[in-house]
Amino acid sequence: MSLPNASEFTSPAAKIEQHLISTYGLLLTREHLAEVLQRKLSGLTYELGKSDSHLKKTLEPATLKIGRRCFYRAPDLAVIFAGETAE
Repeated sequence: MSLPNASEFTSPAAKIEQHLISTYGLLLTREHLAEVLQRKLSGLTYELGKSDSHLKKTLEPATLKIGRRCFYRAPDLAVIFAGETAE
């Protein structure tokens, strides 16, 4: 009888978070986010610029604004992408 490895018990959000952090780091730029979402940067910028955008409202908890630049926290994005509720 073999022991189950730790990866069998990790949640989908944890797996996504590990991938995002290993690929992009803890903070993703808008360019990184466009790559993850498989969208053109110009289209993503346009969508996030609209005040009534569903995507903008969805990503708001993960957004960190420093000066004029927006960054997106990898752990928060992982929870959003996995469809889990943030606690």
